[in-house]
Amino acid sequence: MTKDASFKKVVRRHAAETGQRYTEAMIAQLAQSAACNAVHTLSQRCARWLLQTHDRVRNNQFPLTQAFLGGMLGVRRAGVSEAASRLSKAGLIRYQRGVVQVLDRAGLEHASCECYRATQEALERILGPDPRDPASASVAADDATRSLREGVRGLRLGVPSNYFFDRIHRSVGSAVERALNVLEDMGAVRVAVEIPHVELSVPIGIGILMPEASAVHQSWIRQQPSRYDDGTRRMLEAGELVLATDYLRAQRARSVIKDEFKRTFQNHRLDALITPTEPTAATRIDQMSVDFGADELEPFFSVFVRQTIPFNVSGLPALSVPCGFSEGNEGGRIGVGLPIGLHIAGRPFDEATVLRIGFAYESATAWHTRRPPI
Repeated sequence: MTKDASFKKVVRRHAAETGQRYTEAMIAQLAQSAACNAVHTLSQRCARWLLQTHDRVRNNQFPLTQAFLGGMLGVRRAGVSEAASRLSKAGLIRYQRGVVQVLDRAGLEHASCECYRATQEALERILGPDPRDPASASVAADDATRSLREGVRGLRLGVPSNYFFDRIHRSVGSAVERALNVLEDMGAVRVAVEIPHVELSVPIGIGILMPEASAVHQSWIRQQPSRYDDGTRRMLEAGELVLATDYLRAQRARSVIKDEFKRTFQNHRLDALITPTEPTAATRIDQMSVDFGADELEPFFSVFVRQTIPFNVSGLPALSVPCGFSEGNEGGRIGVGLPIGLHIAGRPFDEATVLRIGFAYESATAWHTRRPPI
């Protein structure tokens, strides 16, 4: 078997195993729901379904008509009214005019049947370490939503003084500063930090990304080059020119960046880092460069990797949430009223804190509900 055929076999095997794990998760949910519908009361089933919906939305309040809920529970509207009334009288929810508001999450879990917890545990087992996958971390999957509604009071949020705010549009800096003020008003602690060598993340990340992507696409790009757009094809072809020695140097340098981020979190006792998601607001789909007022334009690809690639290189979990819109065109350099992102990065495997901060911010603001005027 040739090396190319062997590599393809490995890729297909991992893809099949990933699909199998996803299928197992779906079957586990379907089987649990079928059993639940057969043996548990309507109120218990309603509480379970509301909990699962609550897990997937970003607010304690969400629209839900009686007709839709009846379809999910397999009952008529009268049955929905009865179940919702019991949960409302117990002070667990408020249900008016097609809108559900969760008042007591813990009480709702107590009112639900054991199927809700059983489904969660099945998902955690399936999403946990995979002994068949050498790239799978030996860290048990945790419920990333467990602390979603605990707020940010007392959390220490690091704000880098180097690199991330060096070359950005004014609207972006202002929007992120306002977002930080919101988080501070909710009790978070702002901590100024400096991350050594973070400016090397782009060459390190590209030095790893390009040859790895080229290896995955090598046979396909030879057989069907016309199916790739020009920019992607050129990047994949260039990746084949990266020397193995340079790739190994990039991997060693990556270890340095990971250690610098680790030390920054430890030395400042940080819970998360806060940065702009991108140095500019959203751009046109055909835009090839961005003007930051320097002597020359910055290429589009460079602009849209330099803020986020440090977290790809360091392997930290991260989330972007809307935090505003550009307020002016800054001399024609950006569009007006276009969205800006707030980037939240946490410790390795601490997705729960990242989601907790994002949820708290979106609960206190309305940017995620608005749309740009285009």
